[in-house]
Amino acid sequence: MNSQVKRLIAQPGPLAENEVKELLKLYGIPTTNFKVVRTEEDLGSLALRYPVALKVCSRKILHKTDVGGVKLGVRDLAELRAALAAMRTKFPGESFLVEEMKNPGVEIIIGLVQDPSFGLCEMVGIGGIFTELYKDVTFRVVPVTHQDAEEMMDEIRGKKLFEG
Repeated sequence: MNSQVKRLIAQPGPLAENEVKELLKLYGIPTTNFKVVRTEEDLGSLALRYPVALKVCSRKILHKTDVGGVKLGVRDLAELRAALAAMRTKFPGESFLVEEMKNPGVEIIIGLVQDPSFGLCEMVGIGGIFTELYKDVTFRVVPVTHQDAEEMMDEIRGKKLFEG
């Protein structure tokens, strides 16, 4: 395990979205292009294609949409500056994730949960705003095999969404 991975997973509590994306990239799993910013000056070196999403980026805020911490479809730098100013007022002292938006699709949530009885468990389910709305998730004790992963996807009630 390389030192960057150890640094990320050694910290207590949930990771911020940018940390999860960094961890995924370390394992060769592609993610959206993004940049973490704190101030308007940080936007000057932004090398992303519009439209972008702006999200509060904090280990303390897991459900960003619930607290108004997500602005989607930002079309240009002027709109991004205005959105960042509003977010900085709402979430003082926090960082923000600016990321390229992808074509609409189905979001998936993947996570790890420490269960008092079973230990470390992997969670997979329908993501985005539907995670809390439908609670359509399934769990397996880690380590998860390829067969486990396929079974987990079959157990999700909304699996038809993934099939097109």
